[in-house]
Amino acid sequence: MVPELHSLYMCASRLLLNPGHIDVDELEYCKQVVPLTSSPGVIGGVAKELAEAYKMIVDAIRTKPLDIEEEYINLFELAPKCPLNITHYMAKDERDRTNYMLRIAGVYQRAGLRLVGELPDHLPAILEFLALTSDTRLRSELSRIVLPGLRDLLECLQDFKPYSLVVQAALTLLEHEVG
Repeated sequence: MVPELHSLYMCASRLLLNPGHIDVDELEYCKQVVPLTSSPGVIGGVAKELAEAYKMIVDAIRTKPLDIEEEYINLFELAPKCPLNITHYMAKDERDRTNYMLRIAGVYQRAGLRLVGELPDHLPAILEFLALTSDTRLRSELSRIVLPGLRDLLECLQDFKPYSLVVQAALTLLEHEVG
């Protein structure tokens, strides 16, 4: 895997965690993304989106921590407007959602990973998996499974920066994975 992709995926994963549960120092991967903004092509474009989102989130954590945490909770957690569980957007019913989750979990299993603490379709977990695996076949397979849901999540978040920037960056990366 291109080393820059690891940093981009990890940064996106971390930026989608509840800002009330993270320390700014935990966003170290995002600091590594800032120099990539001058890179050509997909990497530079994604790095610019993530660097902008990183700045917005860090500024909010430092100046208005309760506001950004409340926005996050309303968007993604309690009766969420835009859940980070990708199958929410793809499944017609619970049976369909279960099938998608089993497909996603199967990709993790074939990579030798077992997810603990999150559902397999949780976007930060998906992005972290993509950061950690170098198996291009598994990366492409997972990307193909979740891309439709990611597009719908981006549409849901269109009015919610900085999170729409992070999801747009993730969408660009996954589209790059599948070619």
